Amino acid sequence: MNYCLNRKTPESLLYLASTRVKHFLVAGACLFGLTAGASAQSIPVPEVFSTTTGGTATTTLTGVPTTTSTDGTFAVNFLGDFSFFTETTEVFFDGVNVGSFGNTGGADCVSSTSTITVPQAVLAGAIADGQIVISYDATSAVNSFCGTFPSNDPPRNRSFTVSGTLTFTAPPSSTGAPAATAQFLANRARSLVQNQPDVVRFVDGRIGGAFAAEVSQGRGVFDLSTVAAGPVWGAIQGSFTDTDFGDQEYYLGAFGAHFQVGKNAVIGAMLQFDYAEDTLTDGTETSGNGWLIGPYFATQIGDHQLFAEGRLLYGQTDNETSTPGGASGDFDGDRWLASLGLEGRWDQAGYTLLPGVDVSYVRDEQDAYVDSAATAVAAQSISYTDVALGMGIEVPLDGPAAGFIVTGGVAGIWSDTRQTLGGAALTTFDDGVRGRLDLGFRYDGGKGLQSTANVFVDGLGSGDATTVGATLGVFMSF
Repeated sequence: MNYCLNRKTPESLLYLASTRVKHFLVAGACLFGLTAGASAQSIPVPEVFSTTTGGTATTTLTGVPTTTSTDGTFAVNFLGDFSFFTETTEVFFDGVNVGSFGNTGGADCVSSTSTITVPQAVLAGAIADGQIVISYDATSAVNSFCGTFPSNDPPRNRSFTVSGTLTFTAPPSSTGAPAATAQFLANRARSLVQNQPDVVRFVDGRIGGAFAAEVSQGRGVFDLSTVAAGPVWGAIQGSFTDTDFGDQEYYLGAFGAHFQVGKNAVIGAMLQFDYAEDTLTDGTETSGNGWLIGPYFATQIGDHQLFAEGRLLYGQTDNETSTPGGASGDFDGDRWLASLGLEGRWDQAGYTLLPGVDVSYVRDEQDAYVDSAATAVAAQSISYTDVALGMGIEVPLDGPAAGFIVTGGVAGIWSDTRQTLGGAALTTFDDGVRGRLDLGFRYDGGKGLQSTANVFVDGLGSGDATTVGATLGVFMSF
């Protein structure tokens, strides 16, 4: 999200406000997504049923991660002849009894739910080969006179019908080739959103170029943009992240051209090239380069300090991966990026408010391939959605502290990352809403050179890891 100051603001402040608040809203997403570490696996369990009294049913889940760092939770949806205490069905994971459901104490053949906790040791043994055989064995008291799920009218002679969702947490460093690649695609999707070039600068009065760099513990970001006055432009951005789970690098170069529409709007097209590399602590390495192309627009809304921008890009990627066991593979892919943003400025006596909202969507697809060990890896895709709503604030200081501006902000960020493997929805990463708070200052040293310092708390309200950190930055306009 790129917040902009009005046209009376010096050129250097225009660029710095845009860069500062952009990273305030999106840089934490990568930090939090990686420091949270493990990925939440939410795997649908298909519906099966039995038509015999005291019957059995079986289903097999394939392509699942091969390790877990927690117990599993099996949320069961069922219907059947389960009104009495003797009417139950046992559940087995690869032949190991993990619990039962039934004995509703109410009417027969009504939709019910139950939750079974699967011990980590049992779940780890079941998924070690990348699949789980789940079987159900009803007691002899479970008779076959129920209808279809969820209604028992008309009767279909079923003793029970069952489906559900299996949830557990898998370390990203040991989830097998498909999941390691999915983690790479998810990281690249986040980085693609976070490193998008600023196009609002073409309509908010800025004319020069700029360079910005920012560092914090385990992370660095840089941004170089050409002058904004002409219809042809270029930008280079990048980031690197070092966490307990591995290292990530991302670089993006963009070039574009546009034409003026009306008083203060532009429509154009851009071409982007990027490179991403993930190295996990277990030695798994995945990298890829690609391109995207498509239209963009930016406009000022009326005579207000309110700006809108959007883009729609399509591209392809060329990737390679290698594992500690020596297997390696190359795969291609297609991807889409769509984003819309709205940002503004509200000047008040002694302070300025900077509201804004960004909505972004990325779909990154991996083609099926066969690795060097002759193992077939199914096609998969990652869909990443990010919605960020924030309010920044700037308070200039007077007197001996003239030249300093206190900066801060609060943001609410909702993200949703979904994996589809072999055409089936498989995994959800880093779902939910989190909050972020920032507080810092900016100092103008003159001649277009400025410095920044900032502390932040990210991950508030997420129920997962909370990141506390600090950043230092330098900015130069030209």
